[in-house]
Amino acid sequence: MTDLFSKFDPLIEQRRALLAGGVEDPFNLVMERVISPTVAVCNGRETILLGTYNYMGMTFDPDVIAAGKEALDDYGSGTTGSRVLNGTYAGHKACEQALKDFYGMDHAMVFSTGYQANLGIISTMAGKGDYIVLDIDSHASIWDGCKMGDAEVVPFKHNDIVAMEKRLKRIPEGAGKLVILEGVYSMLCDIAPLKEMIRVAKENGAMVLVDEAHSMGFIGPNGRGVAEDQGCL
Repeated sequence: MTDLFSKFDPLIEQRRALLAGGVEDPFNLVMERVISPTVAVCNGRETILLGTYNYMGMTFDPDVIAAGKEALDDYGSGTTGSRVLNGTYAGHKACEQALKDFYGMDHAMVFSTGYQANLGIISTMAGKGDYIVLDIDSHASIWDGCKMGDAEVVPFKHNDIVAMEKRLKRIPEGAGKLVILEGVYSMLCDIAPLKEMIRVAKENGAMVLVDEAHSMGFIGPNGRGVAEDQGCL
């Protein structure tokens, strides 16, 4: 009888071989103290953090720290419930209002993580009978959001406008269409030609979802991301 864990045996052996060859185990990296947005004490050594997404250093911003302490005093350490039951606090609404004003949008909604934002939005927007057209190099959270819904998923070559348009034109007439893009692709370190892609998507009757997780705050004249920088807002 096959054990459910047996499929991991090759991976376990691969890990053992790597460690035996002198490769440092990434799962043993422990931060004992974070000194700044870019420096931490890891396994007893002061270490420069080159892999952090803390681009703007907001984790050490005095205003952010003060607001965090105030929230703990006012609301405790957690919501103890979902947003639709008993988990919506005044702080959530204030944050959503600030985001709405910042982007000049009609609505805004905050999630606990960027990953969950993509899961919730994508699986809700596109369902059975709809089509999702997305960049092949989209983040894992985008792919997982697609899996949670019942929409047909149609990938296209990375940042290829022509390939995207071809796939849009093959979708049956009358079907709902959602194009998913990213402003900055963090794993590839490149930027999408959003302005042209959004134009093509709308010409073909598709809605557009843009993940700006790695561009909000420091790209664009006002930090509103690649969409602002390319004149899409």
